[in-house]
Formats: sequence, C-alpha cells, structure tokens
Amino acid sequence: VTNFDLSAASCSIQGNQVVINGAMLTSTGGAPVSTNLTAGYATNSQSLVFTAASGSPTPTNFTANLNGPQEVPTPTSLTGTGTGTLVLNGSNNTITSCSVTFSNLTGPATLAHIHLAPPGTPGGIIVGLTLGAGGTLPATCPANAPLTAAQVTDLLQGNLYFNVHTAANPAGEIRGQIVAAP
Repeated sequence: VTNFDLSAASCSIQGNQVVINGAMLTSTGGAPVSTNLTAGYATNSQSLVFTAASGSPTPTNFTANLNGPQEVPTPTSLTGTGTGTLVLNGSNNTITSCSVTFSNLTGPATLAHIHLAPPGTPGGIIVGLTLGAGGTLPATCPANAPLTAAQVTDLLQGNLYFNVHTAANPAGEIRGQIVAAP
C-alpha cells in the first residue's frame, strides 16, 4: 500500500474490534480502492492489527516490531527490542525469507520462533528460527518453510508472532505480531 486515506472514512467499535468503513487504499501502480478494515485489539497489547480488508490484494511482505511489553508473560527486563521481516510465497504457502534482528536483551538469544496466537495470548511454535553462533543475529527461517492454509489465514489476520528467548526469560523476552508491511 502506497497511500492510506481516511478523510472520507468512518470508524466504530464493535466488541473488541475497531471497524473503519470507506478507507481508500492505493497500491504501487494501482488505482485507489475503497475498503472496509477491521482490527482486533487486546487491552494488554501494544499492537492494533488490521485483520480484514475488502477489495485489496493479499499481502506478501510482512513486518514486526518486537519488545518486552508484548510478551506473555511479561519478561524480567523490558529493554530488549527487535525488528522482523517475512516474505510469503502465496502460490505455495511457503516463507520465502524471514529475518529478526534484536538488541538490548538480558543476554544472548537462546531460541527464536514464529508462534501462532493473537496479541496478548501465548501460542505454540510453528516455525523454528536459526540463530547465529552464540545467539547472535539475525535469526532466520529455514529455506521455504511451509505454512498450512490455516496458518496463512492466521498470518493475514495478524495471529502469528516472532518470539526471541534468553536464559533469563526462557518463555520469551521480546515478541512482535507479524503484520502486513506498509
């Protein structure tokens, strides 16, 4: 998306979702498209993930901003941060590439994964990432890591997240929901 225009849009809250009607989205080289967006939210999360858009193309590039406050349970240190990217091959549901960089952790990373769960909820591991020697960065996905059709749907709905673990925080020190890149 190269342009996001809300000047003629309306917004409402329905349960735990924010609904924006009449947003105008323009993709690279494309004409503006009017769409309705839905974003689920959790009160203990620092992310708002748009999970549905009508009339727009399926994204293939995704991003995540990782930090401690998104982690469940909350880690012993909140200074760690990170950035993740993921490229999806939609024709065969494989991850073409992914990378997570991080800094200011309590120690070397011990593990990194892609998990399945909405914001504010811990979830199971679906893809293990490879760390550099001694827990260095970046953490990367295995080549052409497969996703099921259901996992791709969860990815498009913002229900996958990157997670980086340390010895001080074995359940995870930083987390970031994976969302469509702008």
